[in-house]
Amino acid sequence: ASYGEALSRRMRLIESVGELFENIDVLISPPAPGPAPARLDSAGDPGFCTLWTLLGLPAIVVPCAMAANGMPLGLQVIGPAQSDQAVLSIAHWMEAVIGAAVERAIADAPRTKVSGPDGTS
Repeated sequence: ASYGEALSRRMRLIESVGELFENIDVLISPPAPGPAPARLDSAGDPGFCTLWTLLGLPAIVVPCAMAANGMPLGLQVIGPAQSDQAVLSIAHWMEAVIGAAVERAIADAPRTKVSGPDGTS
């Protein structure tokens, strides 16, 4: 019964999210509360992505800067349902606009040693 109620609530959310995109093309948000972790056993905190996944909305992360720890920071581009091509086009444009700055930041960033879950590189 609780699973059925959860599915019903999800459908209501999906139906209502369309209003969010009535006057905008995409949402831009951070994909995570901080930079990527310097470990190979985790991709980081998915909290900022979970809602869009639950709602079935297309989302992609565009690298935009380097954090002080040398790991990347990004911006998440989220679009309305079935707008995959538009989201990809906007992300491609963003990457072209900020890409050169990111490449410079990567080249200038201090190297962070990335290690696996057992501590090996």
